[in-house]
Amino acid sequence: MLITEHDRRADRLRAGEVLQHLRLPATAHGLRVSLPHQGLQWPALRRALGPTQGRTRHVQMLMRVGYGPESPASPRRAPGRVKL
Repeated sequence: MLITEHDRRADRLRAGEVLQHLRLPATAHGLRVSLPHQGLQWPALRRALGPTQGRTRHVQMLMRVGYGPESPASPRRAPGRVKL
């Protein structure tokens, strides 16, 4: 879990930066990272994951890291076909 002390915009941005710093090296070392984040869209579940006695914390992202099959590549357009 990526957890922040507060739930401000800056905290969510920092959590995203941390996620980037975790995923890139994991991928380089052959690990797969999946983000089962749908449950965090339910406020009650997100609250249940968060507080501990005497502390506030906000779960920003769940991660599952391990070895697994390679996923198919996402389809991409050729650069000349992208309209700006």
